[in-house]
Amino acid sequence: MRAKWAQRMMAAMAIAGTLMGAGQAADFVAGFDDLPLMTALSEIPEAAVTFDTAAGRIVIAVAEGRADRAAVIAYYSRVLPQFGWRRTLAESGRFDREGERLVLDFPTTDGGLTVVRFTLTPQP
Repeated sequence: MRAKWAQRMMAAMAIAGTLMGAGQAADFVAGFDDLPLMTALSEIPEAAVTFDTAAGRIVIAVAEGRADRAAVIAYYSRVLPQFGWRRTLAESGRFDREGERLVLDFPTTDGGLTVVRFTLTPQP
């Protein structure tokens, strides 16, 4: 378990360095130690929820920005495999990794902004 955590942290640091070298911010979504925040998005901190259950952790975070749904899905489809995630449904924002599921959904569009909800749950 510790070795996997160390591997994830090393991957996060490597990707952060790559993103910084590309002129992008290397911010991560609050509550996640390995989910980069796309530069076109801004997090909505008051929408965050994090807690642990007997089955695993549950994390919900929300961000918004001027990137369309397809661009957000494309970005995370490109970046998340570097953290061990694999997309499980074509054209969707669902990713699985080691007993966890990460879902990106787009609940509303507010004033031209795309809203993205990141939900991490134990994999069913």
